[in-house]
This record gives sequence, C-alpha cells and structure tokens, in this order.
Amino acid sequence: MHLMRDQRGFTFLELLAVIGIIGLLGTIGTVTYESARVTARDLRRVADINTIQTALEIYYQGNLSYPFDGAAGAAGRVLGLPETNTLSDDGFSASPQGTLYLQGIP
Repeated sequence: MHLMRDQRGFTFLELLAVIGIIGLLGTIGTVTYESARVTARDLRRVADINTIQTALEIYYQGNLSYPFDGAAGAAGRVLGLPETNTLSDDGFSASPQGTLYLQGIP
C-alpha cells in the first residue's frame, strides 16, 4: 500500500520565521514612529518660540521697549498662565488693551 500525505500547510519553522520577521518589522516601525513624533514635537516648540519672538519684536517696534511687569528686580514673566494669555499694548494680560500682538500664548 502506498500512503499519500496531504502536503498543504506550513511547517513550524516557517511559521516561526514569519512571526519573527513580523515582530522585527513592528519593532522598527515603532522606533521610527517614536523618533518622528519627538522630532515633530521639537519643531512645534521652535515654531512657538518663533511666534513669541515675532510678537515681542513687533511690540518693541510699536512701544520702543519690551513688556515688563513693573516690579523692581523682577526675574521675568511666566508665559502661558490664564492671567497672562495675550500680548497687547498694556503687556501680557488676560484683557487686551489697544493693539493685540499675540492672542493666546502657545
């Protein structure tokens, strides 16, 4: 008697190789995605700083000084707080007066 075996299907080694390749590609994709995400976040930070810089330069051209809080020996202004979310003729404040140079601190 001659037995015929069904030869359809994959061997264990073939399946293991495919799973390994898929895992390797997934790892490479994850690392690449994370790198692109970090780069995009850094580019956004640079763009936000450039926006603030441009607004401050326009403010300076109109007022011949940079905005300050008026306190002697003040270390500077903390940007992005709810009470200082715009830059207008009266400096950083929540209620702009006069020309608006920056709406919403990035």
